[in-house]
Amino acid sequence: MLSDGPTDYTKIKAQVDAKNVTCDVTDTDTLWAKRECGKLLMPLDPKIVDTSKLPKDMGGKCSVPAMSYGVVLMYDKKKFGGNPPKSWADLFNTGKYPGKRAIPGIPSDASPGALEAALLVDGVAPDRLYPLNVDRALKKLTSVRSSLVFWDTGARSQQLLESGEVSMAMVWSGRAYAAGLELFEHGG
Repeated sequence: MLSDGPTDYTKIKAQVDAKNVTCDVTDTDTLWAKRECGKLLMPLDPKIVDTSKLPKDMGGKCSVPAMSYGVVLMYDKKKFGGNPPKSWADLFNTGKYPGKRAIPGIPSDASPGALEAALLVDGVAPDRLYPLNVDRALKKLTSVRSSLVFWDTGARSQQLLESGEVSMAMVWSGRAYAAGLELFEHGG
């Protein structure tokens, strides 16, 4: 068995284009898997992958969920003291909460989180998020572009906070938990 990570979508495309694919299973984002189904990903063979016990709408024609996670706002409590950020709006409030902030920036993958947060802060009601108004979301993100740092792996999101390079970050819930443990164990 070969294990290779983190997932590199460019590498997957190059392997498919060269007809020299070296993996049978890969860890991808749900949105990317849906978009690339039938192109870079093959439909699941029901004789091999039993999807009958999956919750309704959890799987796709070319994918099954490997995990569920949330996207959370994490911050450096030393930088904000008794007035910490409390919402996605605070991620965009560079006047009240100065400093760099990190968001996902994985090439060729609009993983859930940043676009939705931008739209919510820009006044879109949660029940009206989808389909995403990408232009509007990007305009909102551009309003704080000089304060953004993009991470491309979960480990990088955690490192940016731990090193102090950013004062807050949009991170996967598991990474936030791991960062919290790391800080707790080292007196942070």
